[in-house]
Formats: sequence, C-alpha cells, structure tokens
Amino acid sequence: MQETSSDRWFAVRCVFRYRPGTYEERIVTVLATSAEDAIAKAEDDAAEYADTLGAEYLGLAQSYELFDEPGDGAEVFSLMRDSDLPDDAYLDAFFDTGGERQRDMETPAAPPDRPAGPPVEETSPADGADLAAPGVGSTDAGARSTWTINHFSQSNPAGDGQGDVAALLRRVAQTIDDLGDVSIEDITFASSVTAGEDDLTVTVSFHPEPRRR
Repeated sequence: MQETSSDRWFAVRCVFRYRPGTYEERIVTVLATSAEDAIAKAEDDAAEYADTLGAEYLGLAQSYELFDEPGDGAEVFSLMRDSDLPDDAYLDAFFDTGGERQRDMETPAAPPDRPAGPPVEETSPADGADLAAPGVGSTDAGARSTWTINHFSQSNPAGDGQGDVAALLRRVAQTIDDLGDVSIEDITFASSVTAGEDDLTVTVSFHPEPRRR
C-alpha cells in the first residue's frame, strides 16, 4: 500500500463467527484518509479473511485513529464503555467470560522497590490450561496477564491436487512438527467450491509452549 500525505494510521476491529458459539475479534492496522475509509478497507480485508478461513464476517467494524506511528509502545486501539457493573463483574462480562481461548499466566513477583500488593486468591486457570474444566471463574486483576492464541492456515497449491485432503493434512502435520513442542488448541477445516477441485483450508490454533502430557 502506497502512503500519501493525507493518509493516517487507523486500527479497525472486526468480529467473525467460525461456528455456532465460536467468535473472533480481530484488529488490523490500515492507512486511510478518514475513519470511513479505514472501515471500508478493513471490511474488504475482513471479507477475504473470512473466505480464507471459512468464517463469517458479522458486519461489526470499529475504527480508532492512532496518535503515533505504529511501533514499540504505540497505542493501537482504545474503546471506552459506560457500565454500572463493579470492576470484577465488568471484566467477567466483557473480557473473561471463561469461553476465551486464552491461558492465564502466573502473577509475576513484584520488583524489590515496589510492594507486592494484596494477596491474590487462586482459582483454576481459564479455558486451555485445564481442558477438563473450561469456563472457570476469573482471578484478581493483578493476575490477568494472558497469552494470545496463535494460528496459521494452510492450503494445497492451486491446480491439480488442490482438493487432496490427505495431502493437505500431511502438509499441516509437517508444519506442526516444524513448530516444535507447542500446545494445539483447535483445528478447523474449510472447503470452498471452485470451477476445478475444491479449495481446502485447514486452520490450526496453538499456544507456543510445551503441550500438556
């Protein structure tokens, strides 16, 4: 994308549905002349993204104009919301429902020159840390650091053999092996009808940490 003097940086959040009950919020940065232009560009990207992964773009796009150039420490998105809920209930309602595909990290020790703060009541980790007990309660705000799910999508090369499911699964298995010791959280399969063979896509969601044994 070529930058012009009138372009500014925007971040746009879009929402997708993969299957009943599974949603994704995705934020992209775009260069645009206005918020409306940023949303239009992001929605074009959202349509392509949804088609590639076999998801559905739900038509919600929220833009935010960056105050700084994207870089280390730059604020890329901010949204204020009015609510009568108390702090813990607010976080549980909008950010930590128990259905998020995320993993709680242990609260880091306080630096020597800072107090450790009040003790944090231990709870079971969120979905992912113990797959036998998803949907558990939240922890104190001091323990809310999380790891974000990573994912990759893979298809066969276009042309002869692009609809070969076994070949695609072998490619995905090799990519997972190349990632090393990671925790696989979810694998989805999508198929798009084309004039020739079906266009297949496999998407793998994973944590870059040793898998549970």
